[in-house]
Amino acid sequence: MSDRILVIQLARTGDVIQTTPLLADLHRSNPEAKIDLLVLAGNDTVVEGMPGIGRVITLPEADMQRMNEEVAQAMGCLGPTPLADAWLRGADLPAYAEVYNVSAQWLGCWVMSRLQAGKKVGGIVTAAGEWIYTCDWGTYLPALLDFRPWNRVNLVDLFRGFAPRTDPPAAGFRPHLARDSRWASGLPPGVRIGFNPGASEPQRRYAPAAFVEVIRRCRERGHLPVLLGAPMDRALCDDIAASCGGIPNFAGRTTIPEMAQLLSELSLVVSNDTGAVHMAAAVGTPVVGLFGVSAFFHETGPWGEGHLVLQAPLGDQAVLLDAISPELVMAAIEYRLGRGSREAFLDAVQGCPGVEAWQSERIVDPTDPLGGVRYVPVSGESPRGQEGVAQRLRRFIACHLDRPNRSASGSGSSAPSDAPTAETPWGNASELVGRLETLAARARRLQALASTDPGSPILKTSVAQLQGQIDQALRSEPEESPRSALLALTRWKLRMIGAGAGLAGVLDHQRQILDQAAGWIRKWD
Repeated sequence: MSDRILVIQLARTGDVIQTTPLLADLHRSNPEAKIDLLVLAGNDTVVEGMPGIGRVITLPEADMQRMNEEVAQAMGCLGPTPLADAWLRGADLPAYAEVYNVSAQWLGCWVMSRLQAGKKVGGIVTAAGEWIYTCDWGTYLPALLDFRPWNRVNLVDLFRGFAPRTDPPAAGFRPHLARDSRWASGLPPGVRIGFNPGASEPQRRYAPAAFVEVIRRCRERGHLPVLLGAPMDRALCDDIAASCGGIPNFAGRTTIPEMAQLLSELSLVVSNDTGAVHMAAAVGTPVVGLFGVSAFFHETGPWGEGHLVLQAPLGDQAVLLDAISPELVMAAIEYRLGRGSREAFLDAVQGCPGVEAWQSERIVDPTDPLGGVRYVPVSGESPRGQEGVAQRLRRFIACHLDRPNRSASGSGSSAPSDAPTAETPWGNASELVGRLETLAARARRLQALASTDPGSPILKTSVAQLQGQIDQALRSEPEESPRSALLALTRWKLRMIGAGAGLAGVLDHQRQILDQAAGWIRKWD
C-alpha cells in the first residue's frame, strides 16, 4: 500500500479553507507522506503551495450534486450508482494508507467506502447503506446540531480532531489560502475597508441600505471602502456602488488567488457569514462578522486571533439582522482599527438590544489537548454563568474525545480538574448515572443471551424495550442543562453502531457507550 493520504472535502471554498489546518496537522505528523485532496472544481487553487500536498482531484459541482443525489437515493434500497461508479473508475484513485472524509455529503461517504485504505476516518457508507462516522469527532459533527447553545468548538478545530496531531496550533498559525502576488489591485494607499454584502442565503444578508450607510460613514472618516464578493454577488455590489456614488468594486471580478491577494491588502473586512470571512482570516486580515438568523459564530466564525463578531438575535427572519445598526458596525470598525475605545464600542452594543459582541482568541490551556480558537465577550470579563459552563464543557469534551489522538501524537494533557461542581443547578446526577449503568448492565445480559441463544423468543422484545429505555434516559435532561450535550453526543455515538456488527456486537457497543456516558456524567458533576 502506498504511503499516501487522501482527504475528501466536497463543500464550498470556505469549508476547504477551514480544512487546511487538518492538512497541516497531517503533514506535520507524517512529513514523508503525500496528501491527495478531493475537492470541487475551482477549490484546488486554495491549497496551491501548501507543503505535503500531492494530487488534487477536482469534481465539477453540478456533477457532484447529481452523483450525491444518486447515491442518497440508492443507499435507501442498496440500488445501483452508475454515475458515481463511472466517475470513480475514471478518477483512478490508488490504494491509500489513510483516508479522511470531512465532507458532509453522501457522495464523500460513498467514495470512502469504495476505496482501498489501511485506515478510514470520518463519514462512510456501510454495506447496509447506513451513513456513519468512524471517529468521535466525526460523530460530534452531526451531534452538535442537538446542543448548539452549548457548543464552543469551531469547525476548524472539529476537523482537526479527525487526525493525530503533534501539538495545538502555535501562536500566529492561520489556515492556508494561496495568493496571486503578481496581481495588482491598483488601490491607493490608506485605510482600506472591504465590504462583502453577499451570502448564499438571502436571510444571512445584512440590508444593502445599511451597508450603504456604513460605507458613507467610512468615507467621512477618510477610509477607502472596497466592495468584494463572488460572481453571484456582482449585481448586488453594482447597486451598492452606484448608491455610494462609485467606489472600487471587485465583486465577481477576481479569481480565488486574486481575491486572496486583494484581501491581504485591506486593513479590515466587514462581511456576512460567508466564505469571505474565512478567506480574510486565512490571509491575516481582521474581520468584523455580521451573524444572525441560523448562523452560530462559535461554529463558523473566522478562525484566528482578533476577529470581531456581531451576533444578532437568533431566529427565522432576516429582519433580525437589522438589529445590528450601522452605528454599531462603524463602532466595531473603529475599535478594531485601534481608533475607538472599547467603552465606546460597548456603548454602541448597548444601543442595539439583543445584539452581542464577541472577539476571537487563541486557546492557551495545557489541559485542553485540542486547542485552537474560541470566542469570548468583548467586555473582557471572564465568562460566567452559562458561557463559563459552556467553555468548561468544551474543554471537558475535548479531553475525553481527543484521547486516541493524544496517545497517537504523544501529548501528555490530562482531563481538567476543575469540573464545574459549584455551577450545577440542574439537580444531582446520581439518579441519571444509576439509570445509565443499569441500562449498560441490561445490554450486557442481552448480549450474552444473543451470543448463546440468538433464537430466544424473549430476545427481540427485550431488545426493543431496552432501546426505548435508552432513548428515554438520553432525553431526560432539559436543554438548558449541559448534561443534555453529553447525552446528545451519546445518542449519536449509539447511532454510529453499524448493523453489520450483528445483534450481539451492537449490544456490546451499546454497553460500552452507556458505561462511558455514565463515567462522563459522574466526572462532569
